[in-house]
Amino acid sequence: MCGGAETAMHATGVYPEWWGGVRFTHPPHIVCSGKNSYRTRDLIQRELLGTADRENKEDLGTGWIPKHLIESVDRKPGIPGAAEKIHVKHIRGKSEIILLGYEDGPGKIMGERIDFGWCDEEPPHEIWSQFVRGTIATNGSLMLTFTPEEGMTQVVYKFMHDRPPNYAMMQATWDDAPHITPERRDELLKEMLPHEREMRSRGDPLVGDS
Repeated sequence: MCGGAETAMHATGVYPEWWGGVRFTHPPHIVCSGKNSYRTRDLIQRELLGTADRENKEDLGTGWIPKHLIESVDRKPGIPGAAEKIHVKHIRGKSEIILLGYEDGPGKIMGERIDFGWCDEEPPHEIWSQFVRGTIATNGSLMLTFTPEEGMTQVVYKFMHDRPPNYAMMQATWDDAPHITPERRDELLKEMLPHEREMRSRGDPLVGDS
């Protein structure tokens, strides 16, 4: 939800007064990616457009990008209901959002000049490296939203223990979700394997398998 909201702000150039983060003064080129094209469709695309079906005119525009600012949507071949590119009306022109899956490989990102990138779920290091490379010419910004289910990977280590000055990390826990009552937390934890509990409830990297 947070990833979709920020991406929509940048794509449209419409920022709330309270927004203290990065602001683009030009229509940005945005690249978003999830685990695979299906997850990108069902998670990222749904947050941005409100639908995973580009033909569903009623739902289109019920996501974070208002309907009147969606200029057009290009279909992704071979993936039912999936978008490959979203053309958005920006206050200073037109921006575009490219939707990919990590399964597409790093080659899909090579050559992209990225103003803003959003990875939903942890990307393989070679994918993350290409996202970083894409910001060199643009001085762009990147965002990741994920739970560290793969453990202390290179990407997780970078954010938790080797974080450069231009990196920031926000670790959300169940304590930040007041709708999850203490009773519900206990119920959920009992359903999980012991080695998963800190990862699920606190966002700590998964360690061990028993």
